Amino acid sequence: MNQTIEKILIILIAVTFIVPGFQSIDELFPEFLYLSIVQGIIIFYLLFFKKINYLFYFKNYSILFFLIFLVISLISIFQAINKQETFIELLYYFTYFLAYTNAFILFKDKPFKFYTSLIAVLLFIESGKVIYEFLKIYDYNSPLLRSPLYAGFSANVNITAFSMLFKIPILLYIISKDKEKYTYKNPAIYLLLFITTFAIFLCYSRGAILALFTISVFYLVFLFVRKNSFAHAIIFLLVIISAYGSNKILMYNSNSDVIERASTLNLSDENSSANYRLGYYYDALKGAFEKPILGWGLGNWKIVSTHFAKNRMKEYQVGYHAHNDFLQLMAETGIIGGLMYILFIFSPLFFFIKKFKNHKREQKRIFFFLTLMFLIFFIDSNLNFPRARPTSIVNICLLIAVSYNQIEKKKNE
Repeated sequence: MNQTIEKILIILIAVTFIVPGFQSIDELFPEFLYLSIVQGIIIFYLLFFKKINYLFYFKNYSILFFLIFLVISLISIFQAINKQETFIELLYYFTYFLAYTNAFILFKDKPFKFYTSLIAVLLFIESGKVIYEFLKIYDYNSPLLRSPLYAGFSANVNITAFSMLFKIPILLYIISKDKEKYTYKNPAIYLLLFITTFAIFLCYSRGAILALFTISVFYLVFLFVRKNSFAHAIIFLLVIISAYGSNKILMYNSNSDVIERASTLNLSDENSSANYRLGYYYDALKGAFEKPILGWGLGNWKIVSTHFAKNRMKEYQVGYHAHNDFLQLMAETGIIGGLMYILFIFSPLFFFIKKFKNHKREQKRIFFFLTLMFLIFFIDSNLNFPRARPTSIVNICLLIAVSYNQIEKKKNE
């Protein structure tokens, strides 16, 4: 009974992305509100029914790193120009902290198959929503590529594209399992991969498309170094090519092209998106080194960024986000604060690498595909700002929780 309740609670965290905006000015706020309410329910269950001692779990590295980050962020309020903004941001991050801690506790003793099944179902819902909106408005004479309507449950096509892409490695894990009979008898997995890839191309997100091609290369290398994987490599390539081809055919009368958009990172054009991002990175780095101890105050980069970008600003263009979460948090909370956030996310990779040779074949496979998910989040964090988006944060919190539980499972064995 407890296992069923705990799985339901995990699902409640995972479905944060389907919370509607309720026509609010900030469409992300209802997701934050929902996520915080869910944490209250989970804490009540863990404290009064499971009799959990939260302090016992603080030995987990990611929890410890996140806690240090929160303490530094709290102290950074003394550096902040707008202290109210720091306090508000701190509440958001505290919600993230609770979401990860609760997920880590709830995933204890849960089979990895539960996580893979959950991700597959969520991906079906997420990509299905995008395809449904596409079919509802599609017009062959003037097809819409990168329409806000394709954002699905999220407020932005970039969020949706990366959220779907983030889950693809789980499909690849299912496909590449040792028992090939499982995948050959379940063509629905390949169909879901095709639908998801098509939806990503439809969202027309350069970052997501580049990340898709990046993990495709790693996956193909993985398949070719294994025995009897040539058929899977061919099928995977056919799915990706057919998804792109279908997108190309259906968008024949559109003025845009997926590959062309993905290749428009033109550094020679000072007005290009790539150059704007490089400018944001430079500003954030400069801000971090000007105040390396406590930064400019959590949540205050949107205020101080105008000071660094004033020579490049045109009309009403303000660097609200640095488009690099790691550099922005270093500028806001200091270099140590930024490093704590990085370690919170990527510390499981240290254990993946440290004991990779000692793992069994199946455990290596699991760690490889989880690493691909971390890679996707890393790319997203260096191009966008997933730390400010509940959908993205929930994805990474669940991944870190599952990763550490897999590490603990191997340690116990």
